[in-house]
Amino acid sequence: MVTAERPAAEGAQADATLSERFARFVAGLVFAELPPAVTEKARICLLHQLGMGLAAHGIACVGQAAHIAAREQARPAATMLHGGERTSAMNAAFANGALFHARVQDDTHHTAHLGTAVISAALAVAEERGASGADLLAAMVAGYEIAGGLSREYTALTTPRGIRATGVFGVIAAAAAAAKLMRLNEADTAHALGIAAGFACGTSEPFGAGSPEFHFNNGQAAKNGILAAIMAEEGVTAASTAFEGVAGYLQAYAGDRTEPFRAAAELGQTFEILNVNLKPLPVCAGNQVPVRNAKILAERIGDISQVQSIRIEMNPYEANHPGIAGYGPFRNRVNTLMSTPFCVALGLLGTEITLAAMESYDDPGVRRLVGLSKVVAADDLRMLQSRITVRLLDGSEFENTLALGERDWRPTFAQEAGLLSAMNAEMPIDAERLRDLVEHVQNIGEAASVDQLVRLCVAYQTEQ
Repeated sequence: MVTAERPAAEGAQADATLSERFARFVAGLVFAELPPAVTEKARICLLHQLGMGLAAHGIACVGQAAHIAAREQARPAATMLHGGERTSAMNAAFANGALFHARVQDDTHHTAHLGTAVISAALAVAEERGASGADLLAAMVAGYEIAGGLSREYTALTTPRGIRATGVFGVIAAAAAAAKLMRLNEADTAHALGIAAGFACGTSEPFGAGSPEFHFNNGQAAKNGILAAIMAEEGVTAASTAFEGVAGYLQAYAGDRTEPFRAAAELGQTFEILNVNLKPLPVCAGNQVPVRNAKILAERIGDISQVQSIRIEMNPYEANHPGIAGYGPFRNRVNTLMSTPFCVALGLLGTEITLAAMESYDDPGVRRLVGLSKVVAADDLRMLQSRITVRLLDGSEFENTLALGERDWRPTFAQEAGLLSAMNAEMPIDAERLRDLVEHVQNIGEAASVDQLVRLCVAYQTEQ
């Protein structure tokens, strides 16, 4: 267990507000005391997010975010990985957050993509402040742990209200990481987190509407988290009850502040970074399992031309998420990556799930299968489970229920390196440089700074 401000009086802890409890953990976290499994998972998350960023440079939002950040002409303190231009830590975090989320193949904690916010914020501040690789990992763990506790307890309440989990929890992760790297004391860290609570924002409407602005929400969460830490560093204070107050964060976003301290109950024990899943495919997290399930069924069915109907059952939380029950017409990749019928159609056809495949909007085979599909909420299924029933023209039916295990979602470092190697053709770097990046991330805890890590990730592509 990692403790904070040792020894802490039990009475003081009992009287502490939620932001103060969070701050005590963040300020007291010591990298050398972290369990090996936690530091290894931090390296895996870092490698995954950097790799997904490298494989996303051709997507429009990436260049747009870099251009938006560059317009400010801020003090060159941190690097935008797309193009290599230097700007302020806040602007670099904004651009890199959008880059990391461009493929939507990032990590997930329930419905929050915490890595896109916490890693982009931590990397920018670490570069600006000259922090070590160990400092970077410690800040990441702090961010994942604080935001993960909130996500664990409240995402089931916030997401159904139309509130975007990454914008609400990611900004807290970014603020915690930034505060750690800025070496704020416990009191100022509490203020940084309280300020960040007021900066949370984002809705899930773009998923249903099929619009791309959600990519930038992740970058904004990272930027806002850094801003909150800078404000605290400058002496700005926040309400001590910013989270649990009668008109605070929990009431505003979750509509529930009855047991606020549950989010801090397992700090340094559970380590929420260990509960983070990494997406193997560039589609919505809820569509990862249905695609795999459809591929299994396709092998049993054989002749897909004989399909008469497709019933896709999902946990109600997923089935009712905006965009999931999307039947077209499909006009962009936002429509298709969210649409379970589209993703299942690709799986039944045996199509490799790539960015190009997600843009096959008018493929007649895909359109036919989508038109035969129906998404149904099933109370007996847990999240990340899938049941698909395919009925053929002759009346025969094929049904399969699929639930993937932790090994499918939580790869080892070597497995993650293998995934990135298989994606190397989509990256603007060669195999040798990718191997160098993998090796550097593996040993990042020993690096004196993050400068070499940044150099290995920069792609000089500015045509977007």
